[in-house]
Formats: sequence, structure tokens, C-alpha cells
Amino acid sequence: MSARPSPPGRHAIDTPDTATTHPATAIRLDPAAPDHHGEIHRLRTHGPVAPVLLPGDVPAWAVLGDHALRRVLTHPHVVKDYRAWNLWGGIPADWPLIGMVKVDNAVTADGPEHARLRAPLRTALNPRRITALQAHIRTLTDHLLDRASHQPGPVDLRAHLAAPLPIAVLGHLLGIPDTELQQLRPLVESIFTSTAAPDEVTTTQHAITERLEHLVALRRDRPGDDLTTDLIAHHDQGTLTHGELIGSLWLTVAAGYETTTGLIVNAIHALLTHTDQRTLATTAPRDGDSDPWAAVVTETLRWNSPVGHFLMRYTTSDVTIGDTTIPTGDAVIASYTAAGRDPLVHGDTADRFDITRRPATTLLAFGHGPHLCPGAPLARLQARICLRTLFARFPHITLDTTAPPPRPVPSLVANTLDSLPVRLQ
Repeated sequence: MSARPSPPGRHAIDTPDTATTHPATAIRLDPAAPDHHGEIHRLRTHGPVAPVLLPGDVPAWAVLGDHALRRVLTHPHVVKDYRAWNLWGGIPADWPLIGMVKVDNAVTADGPEHARLRAPLRTALNPRRITALQAHIRTLTDHLLDRASHQPGPVDLRAHLAAPLPIAVLGHLLGIPDTELQQLRPLVESIFTSTAAPDEVTTTQHAITERLEHLVALRRDRPGDDLTTDLIAHHDQGTLTHGELIGSLWLTVAAGYETTTGLIVNAIHALLTHTDQRTLATTAPRDGDSDPWAAVVTETLRWNSPVGHFLMRYTTSDVTIGDTTIPTGDAVIASYTAAGRDPLVHGDTADRFDITRRPATTLLAFGHGPHLCPGAPLARLQARICLRTLFARFPHITLDTTAPPPRPVPSLVANTLDSLPVRLQ
């Protein structure tokens, strides 16, 4: 192993002698991610695939173009197993992105293993169960808005609506009190943070396992008609190892919370900063199956996907995408935020938020191919109900201009704001 020196304040990465030398033109991604779209604009100068450096100067390839990303997401020689990464042996346990990479669940599996790990999640998130959640989501949304309306002065809708709603829905789905899940909320946010210090990284990893073990014990004592009980049953039947049980539970919590929260925050902020689109959404009549709020959700997913750069995939042979050949064993990140504004697919108005747009193709915000997120319909449903209820109850809602502007979450993966201060009345 040969150690490559790292700049001060960065994590040192041991690079195997067999690792591919990255192009000198690689762009170092800012781990604080203050401007996802501005950085993507710079990356596009390389074309649909760009060489990048992750925290610790870890090399990877960012796939930005819609067509290129679809090819990568279904390519037979691009896998999810982190053990195929030529740098894996040199990645330290306190690397800030380790929690997004070293996990054992459906996200990091391929082929039959992926199908096996995904099966319980697909069963739990079937259309019947999601449809049955509609009334519960409406009740939760009204309850949270009741509480928010009694807050003096401006209200942070991320803290009072966008974050607690998916936590409560997950609590119902998992059969676990949302008060218990609230203790996982800061751990999820820490995992998605790209600027975490080494001690925070290791502490978070230990705390996640400890909390999930506790939640499994709770549900084992009181089984019910819920996903946690289903996962425990799969473990007891021998179809899931204990590690896979914990990993599947973590995947459900992390993905179900952060993505949905980001979608709701991004949609509200988009409407409050685009008054013409807000007017369209709030005045358009529902015509049969046509729902203006569904259009808002879809356009938000395209225009400002809550997932920025999704980590990671790895090539098992040289893979050529367009004019770029990604060498064997290199890491690949899926830039969903970039694909949503690909001008080759969405035209010259790709940077414009327009809920009347008819997307030229299916969106990639929730993935594509075998790893298409099974929770996507539930996230869309929560956002649609939340938006419709919010703007119906508070038609004069505005951003709070007296507060400091909300800042982007410091994450290469999560693309959203850390707060959303508004005035409801």
C-alpha cells in the first residue's frame, strides 16, 4: 500500500498501487455543497461524465447526463458492492462518507442478493398499504400544522412539518413509536453530512447500531402488522442475517426520512419563490386524475431533486460512456440533480421551474432499473398531501424575510435546505 498525502484537515486515504490515476482535470467537490447546481454547471464542461474528487481526495466519476446515467444504472459491469472498489482497502473507518458506502442492505447488493434483500421492502411498500396510509398522512399533516400555527412569529417548516411528518409515517409503517424514531433523526442527518469530523463519524456508526438493536428488541417483544415484524420474521426463517435485518431497517429509516423531508422542503421553497407557479397550483381545478399538486411534486423532483450525488457504484471492467472510459474498479456517483436539468433532454428551459412541463422521459430522482426506490410512491404521496394541505390552510404563507436565508444542508448526497422559515399568516 502506498499512502497518498492529504491536505491539512482531510482524511488520509491509503491508495493501492493498482489504483487508477485520475485525470489532472478532476474537479474537487466541495463537501459543504453550498451550491449544487453551480458546481454541476462546472462539471458539465467535461460532458456527461466528469472526473471528481470526494472528501479526502478520493477519486470518482460523476455521471451527469440523463442518457449516460440511465446506461450506468443498468450496465451489467457497474455494480453496487463496495468490495469491487479498487480503493476499498485504503478507506478509513472515519471517512465522512463511510456511512453511505459501507452498508449491507439492498442498496449495496446486486442480482439475486439484491432481489432477496429487496423483497421484504417491496412487500411492505405495496400499493394497497400505501393507499391505506392516505388518511393517516392527512391527519398527521393537520396535526403538525395546528401545532405550527400556534408558534409565535415565524415558523421553521423544516423543523415543524417537513421533518416530523416522514418520521411519524415511518413510525406507523415500522410499528415503532415516532418518539423512538426521533432519536435516530440526528443520526440520519449526520450520515448524510459530508463534513463530519472523524470522531463524529465513528460515534454515529456505533450509535446507529445501538439504536436499531433497541428498536428490533422492542418489536420482537410486541410483534404486529408492520415492516419491523416482517423483517424479524425473515431473520427467524433464515432468509436474512442479523446484520441484514439491521441494515434493511436502517435503509428504510434513512431513505424514508431524508429524501421525503428534502422533497417537501424543496417543493415549498420553489412555490414560495415562484409566485406564478404557486398561483397555477392553488387555482388549477382537479380534473379527473389530474392533480396540480402531483405536477408540483414531479417538477420539484426534476428541477431540484432532493438527492444530489448518490453514492456509489463500481466498475467490474472498463466501461465506456460516450467519450469517457471509466477504468475497472473505479467508483461512480449518480448525479440525480444534474440529470434533472440535462438540457439535452429537458431543453433550453431545463433550469426553469414550470409545473406545466411534460417531462420528456421518466425522472431519475428515485433511481432507475433494478434499484428504483420502492418507497418513491410513498414519498410522493406524503409531499402531495402536505403541499395541498399547507397552501389550502395558509393561502397567504410567505418566506420570512427577516430571518437569515436558509442554508443548503452540508452534504454531497442530500440536496435541500437546513431550515425553511416562513410566516404562515
